[in-house]
Amino acid sequence: MNGNTWGLILAAGAEQQIPPGVDVAFLALGDRPALGWTLAAFESCPDIHQVAVVAPDHRSGAVRAVAAHFGCGKLRAEVEESGGRAAQREAARKAMGAAVEWVVEYEASRIGVTAALISEVLRAAQAGGCATAARRIEDPVRLVRGRTPRALPCSGAEAHWEVFPPTAYRADVLRRLRAAKPARGAPKDDDWAALDRLKVDVRLVPAPGRCLRVRTAADLGLAAQILSA
Repeated sequence: MNGNTWGLILAAGAEQQIPPGVDVAFLALGDRPALGWTLAAFESCPDIHQVAVVAPDHRSGAVRAVAAHFGCGKLRAEVEESGGRAAQREAARKAMGAAVEWVVEYEASRIGVTAALISEVLRAAQAGGCATAARRIEDPVRLVRGRTPRALPCSGAEAHWEVFPPTAYRADVLRRLRAAKPARGAPKDDDWAALDRLKVDVRLVPAPGRCLRVRTAADLGLAAQILSA
């Protein structure tokens, strides 16, 4: 892909079921930390030109050390974790500069991203300015509403997909997303609801795996199995 394309790796934020003070992105999985696996995938993707990492301030040295140890030469910017997702994106935008054309966002606490998947998502995003990895949910799905779960009817013709990073954004789409105000009652960082309100044509890219997000201590063992397969 032509143009100035950045990878934006989010290595900040704590998982609720992981002990406090533990940064999942820096936990060892096999022969390297989770961040090392993510950096390697972006490094080997020919469509990614430069990489920025959002991480806690006390981890800035660790980010550089991981990149250097595993030969990840595309790292160009480190962004200190501050505020929510919107604030982190704004800080990353300033670090990337005005010439950025595309951004591929990924969470370092997720395992399984590949260079091929990053490229596929970027290609799909050419049509409407945004695309993301996804997996079709084959099991029956029911919508619930309110504090007391109550099943709502779903049309049998509907297809349900689980969506997850990597997600590619054209720079102007990401700019609009950063500026979007959350709908009343919606979660602060609900990107999908915001993209829907902005009428962005988000393309889904079927992923061979699921890009497992490490949320619990039990997930660490599963993640290690995936990486060793």
